[in-house]
Amino acid sequence: NGRIPNFRKWAVLCVTGLAKDCLITNILQELNDQIGLWLSPNFLIPSFIVSDNSSNVVHAIKDGGFTHVPCFLHCLNIVIQDFF
Repeated sequence: NGRIPNFRKWAVLCVTGLAKDCLITNILQELNDQIGLWLSPNFLIPSFIVSDNSSNVVHAIKDGGFTHVPCFLHCLNIVIQDFF
């Protein structure tokens, strides 16, 4: 049919709530645990991680060698709260 097959796979890893004072090492450990549970058995690797802009979370994501993508809805919520 002339179409190139798309081998890219998508996965939602996990939605996890963390305490605001959670340490960077604990956040990174949780990320690695979830990657081990969800992605590694399927030979997938994370291309990015979406999160809020909490400095500890962003720092843990970057320390783990992952690409951080800010959550659009979280950013929109901040803009709306600042507006009112």
